[in-house]
Amino acid sequence: MDLSVIPSGSGVSAKCEFEGYEPDGGYSMELYLNRVHEDGAVAEIALKGIFAPDGGAGMEITEDKQVEPGVYKATLVLDRTDGGMPAVDNFRNSPLYDVIRNGDSYMVLPHQEPDHRPETGLQEPAGEERDDSGQCSCSHSTVSYRVVEKANPEKDAVQVGECDNCGEVLSYSFVPNSAYAAFLEAVIQTIQDTQSGEAVIETERWISFNRTVLEEIAGKPQTALTIRYRYDGKRYEVTIPPGAEVNELADENGFCGFRYLDQVFGGKESAE
Repeated sequence: MDLSVIPSGSGVSAKCEFEGYEPDGGYSMELYLNRVHEDGAVAEIALKGIFAPDGGAGMEITEDKQVEPGVYKATLVLDRTDGGMPAVDNFRNSPLYDVIRNGDSYMVLPHQEPDHRPETGLQEPAGEERDDSGQCSCSHSTVSYRVVEKANPEKDAVQVGECDNCGEVLSYSFVPNSAYAAFLEAVIQTIQDTQSGEAVIETERWISFNRTVLEEIAGKPQTALTIRYRYDGKRYEVTIPPGAEVNELADENGFCGFRYLDQVFGGKESAE
């Protein structure tokens, strides 16, 4: 299983990818988006029951919620359905995430512990502590993260984890979902910048929009939007005509897949 908190629609959601969840397995699953307060108390924000799919593998996300900035986590609860006693460890938690409001959208980043630092926001490294062998003896008890390579529509942002005390670089990691967020932002910018009667979007990686993009399309009814994308190894093209009703095309989770747009607007397979 993979549990995370993600930007979705006009808010944030909990996401769960799973396998081995069989209809006759004796368990049911519920996915929660929870806020974690400073005192450790947890408040439920959203809940979604997950039905066992054919094949046992799938992905689900909770309804997108507009939330206050803060610390959030995804929690998956497993309950017995065969009359047996629940397992002692019958839930799973995701890592903690910092949710940041950015205008009308959200950024979701791995949680960083608050550090009471000077007005610069950064603490000067205390200097490496080394033992007699020359090895750093710092315990690296507190770590801060900063983005060293911004996301683009094809690649997630890269962040570095550094020890607050000695300054040693401890890890490099990708910021989850940041490439998809960059793709959506680029689409919105393209629509806004288009002066002619047609905007064109091309992507090799993504196959959906969120509700925010659909609202942007609806807000420019004089412009057609052509989407060229790849799915299952093949290239497809679909055009949303000027003035099309698109606000209701998003699903319950706030997303609209390009394959669904093909059905609505008559998309077609295109040559490489």
